Amino acid sequence: MSKESYFIGCAEVAELVGCGKSRAYKYIQQMNRELEARGNLTFPGRVPRRYAMERFGLLGEVQEDESTNARAAGSGGSGAASGGRKHRRGVRFPAEAAG
Repeated sequence: MSKESYFIGCAEVAELVGCGKSRAYKYIQQMNRELEARGNLTFPGRVPRRYAMERFGLLGEVQEDESTNARAAGSGGSGAASGGRKHRRGVRFPAEAAG
């Protein structure tokens, strides 16, 4: 079993989303209300990690990043051949002009 906890709290949600702790608590409250409406039991101040990542749209990115890394490792390229560098969220930046 991995050391990652099934539930995440305020600090991890804030880090995951890039917001403050007060905003993270509001997100957790909203997600807990959604889970309660579905009939799930909830814990105050904590939310299931997978559900939070799914709600913030990060679950698909993790899977895409793993497949992208596997392809890059197989091709031996760093992405320079494509004419730009890649941001962690998949946004392509134009190649820097040689000066």
